[in-house]
Amino acid sequence: MNGYQKPGSHKIAIVALTALAVTACQTGDKEPSAQHAQTTIVAGAAPTDVYTELARKVRNCWLNPADPVLTNHIFHAVANPGGTGTNIVIHERAPDGRRGLKAYTIKFEARGRDTKVLTENQRLHYALSQKMAADVGRWVQGSTLCEIAETRGSAPIPSSTTRVQRGSR
Repeated sequence: MNGYQKPGSHKIAIVALTALAVTACQTGDKEPSAQHAQTTIVAGAAPTDVYTELARKVRNCWLNPADPVLTNHIFHAVANPGGTGTNIVIHERAPDGRRGLKAYTIKFEARGRDTKVLTENQRLHYALSQKMAADVGRWVQGSTLCEIAETRGSAPIPSSTTRVQRGSR
């Protein structure tokens, strides 16, 4: 099967924690800034199908206008047929309101009939990036829970079959 499968109907193989680089510089009482990458393989799903599901969950969980976790960040995504170059990038919001520096990236790569999902933290606090990577790992397995929102007491993300009503701005 080539399309995205319902939660629990596909197998996931957590491949590896591929890199962890921590800078030696500390600022104030924060942990060192960190850059890490985590890879997950989604069996039997095309990159654009996995991207579509994750993009919805990222926007609803991390960047929900009603209660955003990332209050000073912008969602940017590219979805290409076949999956080449498909990614989600969370940018810092520049002073002029446009996209600033990359803060967090989720990349999708075709691997035969499977999809490789790679998360990379460029600028977020290490503890926050770990929770975000955990969210992505759960979401590719079909979960709707958002660790960051759960920590703050928010409800799970609606499933793709649930209609989400948007409030007025």
